[in-house]
Amino acid sequence: MKLNHIDFGQLLAAAPDHFNVLGWIVLLPLLGAIINGIWGRRIGRQGVYIAAISAVGMSFLLSILAFAALLKAGNHAAAAALAEGHHHHPLASLSYRAWDWFIAPLGPSAVEMIPVRYVVDPLSGVMLLVVTGVGTLIHVYSAGYMSHDPGYARFFAYLNLFIFAMLNLILGDSLVTMFLGWEGVGLASYLLIGFWYTNNDYATAGRKAFIVNRIGDAGLILGMTILAWKGGSYQFETLRQHLTEDTFINALHERTGLGHFLVDAIPGLSSSASLGTFVGNIDFSWGGAACLLLFIGCCGKSAQFPLYVWLPDAMAGPTPVSALIHAATMVTAGIYLLCRLSFLYTHFSTVLSIIALVGAFTALFAATIAVTQVELKKVLAYSTVSQLGFMFMGCGVGAFSAGFFHVFTHAFFKACLFLGAGAVMHACGDRQDIRQLGGLKKYLPKITAAMGMATLAIIGTPFTSGFFSKDEILFRALSNPFAPTVGKIVYATGIAAATLTAFYMTRMMIIAFDGEGPRYHDPNKVAHAHGHDDHGHGHGDPNALPSEHGVDMTLMIVPVIILAVLALVTGFLGLPHFVFHHEGILPTFLEPAVADVLQTRSAEVVAHVHSMEGVSMVGGVLSWIIGTGAAIWVYKLQKGEPADKLAKSVPGLYRLVFDKWRVDELYDATILRLTRGAAIFAAGFDRYAIDGLVNLTGTVTVGLGRMVKPIQTGAIQVYGAFVAVGTLGLVIWATLMPAVSIAYRPGAAGPAILEASGGPGYTYRWAFYDPDPRPEANLLDQRCPVARATEALTRAAAAPGAEAPTATTQRSESITTPRCVAVDATNAFGRHVLARTLVLPQGADQPAANPPGR
Repeated sequence: MKLNHIDFGQLLAAAPDHFNVLGWIVLLPLLGAIINGIWGRRIGRQGVYIAAISAVGMSFLLSILAFAALLKAGNHAAAAALAEGHHHHPLASLSYRAWDWFIAPLGPSAVEMIPVRYVVDPLSGVMLLVVTGVGTLIHVYSAGYMSHDPGYARFFAYLNLFIFAMLNLILGDSLVTMFLGWEGVGLASYLLIGFWYTNNDYATAGRKAFIVNRIGDAGLILGMTILAWKGGSYQFETLRQHLTEDTFINALHERTGLGHFLVDAIPGLSSSASLGTFVGNIDFSWGGAACLLLFIGCCGKSAQFPLYVWLPDAMAGPTPVSALIHAATMVTAGIYLLCRLSFLYTHFSTVLSIIALVGAFTALFAATIAVTQVELKKVLAYSTVSQLGFMFMGCGVGAFSAGFFHVFTHAFFKACLFLGAGAVMHACGDRQDIRQLGGLKKYLPKITAAMGMATLAIIGTPFTSGFFSKDEILFRALSNPFAPTVGKIVYATGIAAATLTAFYMTRMMIIAFDGEGPRYHDPNKVAHAHGHDDHGHGHGDPNALPSEHGVDMTLMIVPVIILAVLALVTGFLGLPHFVFHHEGILPTFLEPAVADVLQTRSAEVVAHVHSMEGVSMVGGVLSWIIGTGAAIWVYKLQKGEPADKLAKSVPGLYRLVFDKWRVDELYDATILRLTRGAAIFAAGFDRYAIDGLVNLTGTVTVGLGRMVKPIQTGAIQVYGAFVAVGTLGLVIWATLMPAVSIAYRPGAAGPAILEASGGPGYTYRWAFYDPDPRPEANLLDQRCPVARATEALTRAAAAPGAEAPTATTQRSESITTPRCVAVDATNAFGRHVLARTLVLPQGADQPAANPPGR
């Protein structure tokens, strides 16, 4: 099917498992990345812009087409289910199988074919529209923001590559395909965050993001492996089906025995009764362990405590990167994975409680930091960490649809805020310190209005998108049916975080956009152009008054306004249950693909949960009123004086929070210092021990070569002399080397005679032994041991006046049963030169079965 002759009716009627539009959706951004990466300099800036925008724009249009086809397939599936008397919403999906990739092992005797296959269902369909739609707007914005950057083509190549990787992540139908996209966005984010790599700080920020995410990915890989081993598949749909079978449910609930393993493995625990008992009781099921390890991977990608530290530093990248990574795509990948595996997580309530508590703590922790920050992008960065915490709170209380709903709304208002902040920096000569701004609403009215609408949404103003999505999470936390205590803790923490969110966002808007005029004008400041400050990319005179005029600003303003409108209206897709006494449009649409703990609860429990919705909403509204009102009073009415007085009254605490609770410093003093020390030790050991041993071998070889080199004279006479000396030495060795033999005459008192040859200074030691009674014993392979001697013979070492040595020395011993004899000889220097085991022959007087040897 050619892309330029698309039959839309045929596409909508395509077979669900041959929907090749999905292949084009994924492929087009990759083509854009290849074109700009290879031929970007040749086609010029306009060609780069057209290639990049066309690639992601066409992908967005095809995504709309795919979503329409999904809706049609869903309607057919619902009609068929209703005709059969089923009232549930069946799961509808469309897929495209590109090729079979490889066979993956699942255990000792099970394997599975892993295909490259893309699937769009309600969950991935919504995410597909968000990624391609917001991605297209960010591409348009970037054309203005990066218009004067020398790395224009490279930037758009990276941006297209990021979209390609993200599409693989959300459309992949298996853990393996998803993991490719997961690692792909990690690589692309590294390239984008460190885009201005000539600045060492920016390059370091890119490396930090990459390494911290690899820590989380270690947990992800382990979790994937355990899940495939116990769950029987890497495919999401197969795993879902297996969880309806007792065999796989029992396998996932089998205990790991972690506690007993730790007690046995850690020295000292077994001897401590109390501590050993405590550790021994620590245990998880295999399914719970897999879910927890997967959650660690999600913490890395979605910036949850303690792996959040990479995200604020990621502000080093261009502002469009911040909007793309922190709003609609990469940071939401962790929540997307939890929602994709929601059918699994609902079986492990303990893990869900851990997720909820971590999310709640992260939301409040990051909000406290945002209160003290003074840079636009830093405030928004910690706001992103906090809002991600809310999403994890929703998933942790079993309301995966609520968590994903906040992903949906957050994509619009946070992208709007980041792009608006970039437009402010662009217009103000790269300045983003809100203390140096002010009165921008007079000069940037459109940007101010757009960011104002997005701020209303993020602080939870009633009837905006953030109000509906955030309050749905808080309501489900308060009414948590499987862990009420955890739910109340999460709810209280969420209310506190929501209050701080309203405070710091209103504070930012008042300081930066309200007031009489800009506060940053300095007539003594020398103008500069085309500079990169800490996290921005600005153009023009930083002392000139900001303006919204110009082609660049127009390209930047239009996407910001579109996103602002979406931030206001998208909340109506998830109206609360009490409005129409049924779930909203988006939760209903997601229901077949996203599990919810209420789906397994009785009607009485569900009714009780919904009865608490009004109470929860009152708390959410109060948090908005308190936070917003406090910010208006402090920063608009009192001009910030109460905040200054509070900071001066507790300078240590204020500085601690301003320094982000010094978590980075703690990591540097502990983990990084230990890691650095271990790396230095390993490098030194490799350089001096391993390389030293290798070099020593080479040195010895070279030395020996130099010793032998003079011998190689080429003179035949010298070679003949060496041959003669060598031959003489062999003759002497053969003549003088010790030798032994034994003879045995059977009879009651028959002697066993040992004969030992003479030699210079040889000492013989010998002993008789019974043979090994085992049938497999073989005396000829020296299983007859050489132990302490019972007799010693000395030749050429007799005391003065002793009898002169004869040619041979004989010793005899009377024996009654066949035995073996062990003999060894030592030369005058105390070195062993002979060790033999001889067997006494059976029969008449004859030589030993072992011929005399040397």
